[in-house]
Amino acid sequence: MKLNILLIDDDAEFTEAVKGTLVRHGNKVSIASNGEEGNNQFLFGDYDVVLIDKGLPDVDGIKLASLMKSQKPDTLVIIVTGIGNNDDAMIAIKSGCDDYLFKPFSNEALLFSIKRLVEFQSLKLQKNLYIERSKKSSQILFVAGKSKKMAEVLDKIERVKDLDVTVVIQGETGTGKGLVANAIHYMGSRSNEPFIEVNCSALPEQLFESELFGHVKGAFTGAVVDNKGFFIAAEGGTLFLDEIVDMPLHVQPKLLKVIEDKKVTRLGATIAKDIDTRIIAATSRPLEREVAAGRFRSELFYRLNTVVINLPPLRDRTEDIPYLVNYFAAQSSKRWGKPGIKFSALAVEEMKSYSWPGNVRELRNVVERSIIMSTSDTITNIDLGNTLIAEERFDARKPFQELKREVITNFETRYLRALLQETNGNLTEASRRAGIDIKNLSEKLKRYNISTREFKGI
Repeated sequence: MKLNILLIDDDAEFTEAVKGTLVRHGNKVSIASNGEEGNNQFLFGDYDVVLIDKGLPDVDGIKLASLMKSQKPDTLVIIVTGIGNNDDAMIAIKSGCDDYLFKPFSNEALLFSIKRLVEFQSLKLQKNLYIERSKKSSQILFVAGKSKKMAEVLDKIERVKDLDVTVVIQGETGTGKGLVANAIHYMGSRSNEPFIEVNCSALPEQLFESELFGHVKGAFTGAVVDNKGFFIAAEGGTLFLDEIVDMPLHVQPKLLKVIEDKKVTRLGATIAKDIDTRIIAATSRPLEREVAAGRFRSELFYRLNTVVINLPPLRDRTEDIPYLVNYFAAQSSKRWGKPGIKFSALAVEEMKSYSWPGNVRELRNVVERSIIMSTSDTITNIDLGNTLIAEERFDARKPFQELKREVITNFETRYLRALLQETNGNLTEASRRAGIDIKNLSEKLKRYNISTREFKGI
């Protein structure tokens, strides 16, 4: 493995000898004769290993090494010295240095130290990547719950994770589209390759093409350096286009061509580059509706529409709320140093009756806010009341009739749950109090997937 190594030492004869050894073994070596020069090279270079003399003329080598590790923690730093003892070595290691060599040392000792550190770092990085991949692939399992609708989502993820097909994830804001995209990538055969996420609604329209497809130096005013673009950056892995409905119309035909040809041409370039990149797209607005409104090109829609995963809103899978509350409560309790905080049964029921326009993301925020503000080990429905009231809001982007139905659904669901809580699930008593005959009441309960058994003994 070829390494880029920086050697900082004021002994010219020593540095030339060490450089010769390292270069003969295929490494690139730069030399600095003092701490200031060495730190400047370090800041503007990309070094794998730095060797620093402890007794530099202008700075203590251990202090310089500690500074460098704070600036670039992944760079390996080795202290070398002709004077010193084991106590100095311990101080160096405690300051963040990776190894300590006493002059004179053999070529074998130097090469062995570097080889050992590089191999150890590689193992550590692999372990960290494995942990990160496991975390990202399994997170969807924790927010899925036990509902049939989410079981179907998990089944689709399992079926498409290893396939080279375009996937579209549809769902309201906060339903977990990003988690699904991460799960498909990190559970699949491309998990060792890049996962590049692009928020299409956040990219300025005038920069969209150059960021997505890349550009060469001089392609346009301001293009002072080459930019490989997101497609090439995601080579071998996954490009996640979040809120693809916000992609400018003039860019969409170019995206379609890249998907169909599996080639991308950077702006200003004349040669197309072959790419092997899987596309996952997500949208909080149905693509069919955007096509009908003329905001999304039909030909791109048909090309993307290979596999569609529809994420249900939280209000349509309320049976998952208790699992989600427990999961988020455990996370937040640990984060804020308040272990063991629970939500009462009535508080959870109150959450199940709320419409959650912000879906899982909103639930997580409510749980965290409640735990931060809590003064006891149990959060009750009374504690929760003000938090949920503060969360109520309208999504004015939706059509009037659709929003009206949601408001009515929210009211009826909350009312019926509160009614059954008061009557301990007694349908006859609930019918009497509500002034609704049992048949109509039963139909409403069935419509909203509410079982009287949930309220027995509450």
